[in-house]
Amino acid sequence: MEFEHKVVCITGVSKGIGRAIAQAFQNDGAHVYGIDLIQPETLSGIHFFQGDISNKQVRTDFIDFVLKQGKGIDVFVNNAMVFGRGLRSDVSLEDFEAILALGISAPYDFARLTKPFMNEGSSILNILSTRAYQSMPDSEGYAAVKGAMNALTHAMAMSLGPKTRVNAIAPGWIDTLESELSPSDLKQHPLHKVGIPEDIANACLYLASQKAGFITASTLVVDGGMSKQMIYHGDYGWTFNPNE
Repeated sequence: MEFEHKVVCITGVSKGIGRAIAQAFQNDGAHVYGIDLIQPETLSGIHFFQGDISNKQVRTDFIDFVLKQGKGIDVFVNNAMVFGRGLRSDVSLEDFEAILALGISAPYDFARLTKPFMNEGSSILNILSTRAYQSMPDSEGYAAVKGAMNALTHAMAMSLGPKTRVNAIAPGWIDTLESELSPSDLKQHPLHKVGIPEDIANACLYLASQKAGFITASTLVVDGGMSKQMIYHGDYGWTFNPNE
């Protein structure tokens, strides 16, 4: 097991993608340290710290909690995020800035705090979204964070290498709720399936491993090809109504 006895930190660890990432590293023998606003119900065996990472003191306290084990840090995964709306919802500047604090200021500060303690050959992984490259209305908060994190990834890679590699993963549609999906939901993806959290966890295991030792400053899109499929008005039964 490549990650046996390695120290892995994950934000937003209590459910969904974060929970799957924690489970994957734990199954590979890692010592997993997680932080979230809510206590995970069924994820046992991780070292859990409860708190809001948009708070500077909470970030400092979490890193102190991790470093008590005395082995440094091998992998840090920036996953925590909430969906931030925007102009159509008339989101206030204060609420918009709160989204930025959670999604972009916190990952930067974690990199600053952990820089002296990252082990040789370590990795930072930033969880983006394909919304870093394409958008729907009323998603300015979320899109701004994911786009900024894409740029932050390659900037951090330049600053922290060669000791630490920094990469990102951009998930597409990931079903975190075991939803009842229609045939159209599935077939709009070239692979005819919607992603699951384990798909992102597997990508994390790969990018953090030495198999990816020559990969840094990169973003891996994991979306079943959905964002690359070009569809025009009239294709596949899809029609565009400009009045909607």
